[in-house]
Formats: sequence, C-alpha cells, structure tokens
Amino acid sequence: MIMELESRLIKSENRFYAQYLLPRVIGNITNEQIATLYETYQTDLTCNLDEFKREVARWRTRWSITPRDQMPTSLCETLDAVNPVLYPSIDTILCIMLTMPVTSATAERSFSVLRRLKTYVRSTMNNDRLSSLALMHIHRDFSVDLDKVMEKFVSAKTRRTDFGQF
Repeated sequence: MIMELESRLIKSENRFYAQYLLPRVIGNITNEQIATLYETYQTDLTCNLDEFKREVARWRTRWSITPRDQMPTSLCETLDAVNPVLYPSIDTILCIMLTMPVTSATAERSFSVLRRLKTYVRSTMNNDRLSSLALMHIHRDFSVDLDKVMEKFVSAKTRRTDFGQF
C-alpha cells in the first residue's frame, strides 16, 4: 500500500502537467509537455500520440478564440465545458485530475486510526471487523439510533438460553 501511495502521489509528478490543459494556461503548453502528458496518461487514453497532439491543438484553438472573461476559472467548470465526443482524451485526463487527492492527509489519518484500533490486544481481528471499526471511528459524527441497532442485534440470532431445564 505504501509503494502504491508513493508511486501515485510522490513519484508521478508528471501527472500535474494536466493543469496545462486548463483554458487559461493552455497557450503555455509545449510539445515536450504534451508528449510527457501523453506518456503519463497513456494507459487511460484510447488514442496514439499524434491523435492526442491534434486534440490538444484543437483544444488550444478553441480557447484562443474565446474571450478571457468567458473562460472557465476552475477544474470543475473546465470539465463541464469539455465535450467528451470532440475531446475524449482531454475529458479523461481532466476527470482523472479531478479525482486525484490534493494532499495525503486522508491516507495519513486512516493509518493513524488503524494504529489506534489494531493494538496488541486486538491483534487477531479479521478484515471486515477492522474495516467496520475504522469506518465507525472516521465517521463518528453520524448519529446512531441505539434502539435500531439493538433490534437488529436481537433479531439476528437467538442469544437467550433456556435455563429452566436444569
């Protein structure tokens, strides 16, 4: 898991070249950056490098004729302005960029929760229980109706033993 986080968050700095696809800075993108961007997202794209370069050129032309005050100012607005039929690769890259975490704080918070939950006393816990406890700890601001929990627990299995026979 740590290797995956490092490869996605730390070592893949080329993924940030996707910011050059935003309309306000598309004019600054170079051919080397386009090639690097293509290599970075190549597994997610369905075109070759030449088709990608032509698509970026069309994208650049589209925004060069648009007045600056009518250009999208954020990534979400840019994604809304992309026509996925005309610009499928740019749409894919912007979607991926939108889902990338800005920081690793969420992952670090999850590891801190796991450190508190899985102590030496609870070392034989299975994955389902550990995941459930972690979710309950992370999302503790949700209210829980104890009566419903008790009803579900009681109805799930008969836990009473008839001691009258003895």
